Amino acid sequence: MQKVPYHMVEGLPENPDLFQMYKLTQDGGKRWQSTDLNNSTNEGFYYASGSALNIPISGRSYMVDVKNNVGEFITDILQVAYESSTSVTNMYFRRYSTAGGTWNSWVKIPLPSEVQLGKVFTDSGKTLSLTSPDLDALTQSGFFYVTQSTNGPSVEFGVTTNGFLDVLVRDHSNVQVKQIFTTFDSSRIFTRINNTGVWTRWKELSALTATTEYTDITLINGTTAYSGSGYNPQFAKVGNQVYIRGEVKSDFSLGRIIGYLPAGYRPSQKHRFVQSTFVTTPQQEIDRWSIDTNGAIRLDGTWGQDGAITDAYALHTSFLI
Repeated sequence: MQKVPYHMVEGLPENPDLFQMYKLTQDGGKRWQSTDLNNSTNEGFYYASGSALNIPISGRSYMVDVKNNVGEFITDILQVAYESSTSVTNMYFRRYSTAGGTWNSWVKIPLPSEVQLGKVFTDSGKTLSLTSPDLDALTQSGFFYVTQSTNGPSVEFGVTTNGFLDVLVRDHSNVQVKQIFTTFDSSRIFTRINNTGVWTRWKELSALTATTEYTDITLINGTTAYSGSGYNPQFAKVGNQVYIRGEVKSDFSLGRIIGYLPAGYRPSQKHRFVQSTFVTTPQQEIDRWSIDTNGAIRLDGTWGQDGAITDAYALHTSFLI
């Protein structure tokens, strides 16, 4: 009986022409040698030294697995390269299609230690959007855009609840969480830390200058700006220091409130200050002002000449919040 040179199993084709018609490896199972991976297009296993062309990284050697899908109109080739010169095997892949006519660039397959376990961004690379989040509960590293958030700097500083939130977590047995909140409309930046299970108060980061942040005070009760000062009474803040500047005029009566500072610019305790008033006569008037915790700016008292509507009442002062 004639000996069959290959193993026959019931159900396999008896025609040898229907079996694999080329070798995947050399005799003895060795990899085919490749000096240019662009030419290694037949399905099989290859070895490319560090001097070969079109390898992932020049100077390193690779074991390469090639898969070939020959279609009626398009041929696709996939190469997977295993770096054999490192203690940890790095893997790369690339694809060639006759439709495009060129090889794609090599792409590194990340190791498990290199894979990020949680999504920081959406698939488009934009920050994740959260609606009505409690910022106290966001203690995992990430970048978010929040709307209608709670426990942000809005209550204390009178800013919007919408903005960008960066959450940074220290990899340590003593976990520390830092949050940075940037308002979407004015780019004011606030930060706080949680390192004992309790959040610190929000603090606003200092601006580069105070002059670029001055805002007009809305004057009430018949108060107007003194034209000689050249600008309306204004307020600004650098870090935790609030600044007020300007001069006003009015037919003042004691106890009159001339305007309010918004939340985030108000003193934690009543702030009192004394200013001299500019008058056109030799007599000088001294005025005593106060700023309440609700932001009310009030004329508490005068000494000297009675104030006239043409007099300039100075408002230059500053205080910590």
